[in-house]
Amino acid sequence: MIGGTDAGPSPAGTFLAAIGGCEIATCTFWASQLDVKIESLDITVKGKLDVNGMLGTTDAKPGFEKITIKIKIKSPDPPEKINELIEKMEKHCPVLNSIITPPKLEVSHQQVNS
Repeated sequence: MIGGTDAGPSPAGTFLAAIGGCEIATCTFWASQLDVKIESLDITVKGKLDVNGMLGTTDAKPGFEKITIKIKIKSPDPPEKINELIEKMEKHCPVLNSIITPPKLEVSHQQVNS
C-alpha cells in the first residue's frame, strides 16, 4: 500500500484494466463489423512496474517497464478471420493507441489558499 487505504484498485491497476476493457469493447465492435462469431473472449493485461521509481529511491523509471496483453478467443471462424479481427482491434483501440503513440500532454495547476 502506497499513499492510500488499500480499499480499491491502485491507479496503476486501473490503468491496466482500462487497456483490457477498451480492447474488449473494440474487439466486440469489430467482430460485429467483420461478422466474426465470438463464443468467449478473455483479455489479460499485466504490467511490470518498479515502485522505487515512483518513490524516488532509485533511478528506476516511474512507470511501466513492460505491459503484456494475452488474448484468448474462442470462435468457430477460421484463423484468418480471427487474425484480421485482432489486427483491427490493435489498430483501432484508443487506449492502446494512446500508449503506442502518446498524445500531447498538457498539465496545469492552480494553488488554492485555505
